[in-house]
Amino acid sequence: MGVQPDLESAGSTVLHDEGFTSDTFKNIFNQYGFSIGGPILRDKLFFFGDFERTTRRQLISGTQTVPTTALIGGDFSATNTILYDPNTGHQKTGANRTSFLAETGKNAIPASRLSPAAAKMLALLQPIASTITNPNYAQSLSNDYFGLTNASYNREAADVKINYNPTEKTTFFGRYSISPDSLTDPQDLGAAGEERLMAGSQGPPRAAFRMSGWGRPTRSRQTFCWM
Repeated sequence: MGVQPDLESAGSTVLHDEGFTSDTFKNIFNQYGFSIGGPILRDKLFFFGDFERTTRRQLISGTQTVPTTALIGGDFSATNTILYDPNTGHQKTGANRTSFLAETGKNAIPASRLSPAAAKMLALLQPIASTITNPNYAQSLSNDYFGLTNASYNREAADVKINYNPTEKTTFFGRYSISPDSLTDPQDLGAAGEERLMAGSQGPPRAAFRMSGWGRPTRSRQTFCWM
């Protein structure tokens, strides 16, 4: 049985049982397992089994362009973008349209004119938008949000094998192996979605392998070995 911990943590050389202490960088890899085997019936029936678990915990980050709380509410007063009423002017060319500023005295979309579906989707960005306290409108809010979260990977592998030797010249065996794994890769914008920070997938894939057979050597006794 073995344990292989690997901790890379800026500003900290201490690994605690209950969690991780670094706020700047984290990449923790652990792998452990065991194997066991032996006779069930002397010279006739044998078994072998093993188990291994691999875990990895990482602090991951990414940048995204997120509108401010004011922009989510349709208020563009702090920007140089002029909003025009689409219900005015030429409907195909957009010529001679009247701005909302001229109509209402504010460069903003009236609440009654906001799309309910769009408003519901934009509301998912509110928790993130509220963290943008000093927006840079001169650069069109490019990459104004820095996301930081934890990603985790788990993999388990288990094997079981049985060997049965009814005679010195005949051997039967059966083997079963399974290796499920899962990756938790949070999305950039939380509930609002967007790309995953590690560009990975999420879910519990599962792989299983079964094998059986028999052998009958003709020249000398053959011992089957677990690989």
